Amino acid sequence: MKKTGLLLLIFCFFMMGIIAGKPTRETASGELEERLDDFEKEITTPNNNYTSIYDNKVDPNLSNSLAKRGENLINGFFDLTFKVIKGILD
Repeated sequence: MKKTGLLLLIFCFFMMGIIAGKPTRETASGELEERLDDFEKEITTPNNNYTSIYDNKVDPNLSNSLAKRGENLINGFFDLTFKVIKGILD
């Protein structure tokens, strides 16, 4: 019974974290969405000679290395979490 209660408590903390991390319209994601909408309107205007403010080239491997690092962090977190849960259940 103790294990079930502890698992329920862990589940509740996860759900509270998900709810707390849910983006709202006032967060940076809302601001980013507005900026993207403005940008799309600007570049789709007919006869528009859009010039980028970033003349240097973007390193395509930058996003790959960031994604791999993020993936490793997430995998490590879940591995640790599953080990803790397995230890509790055993």
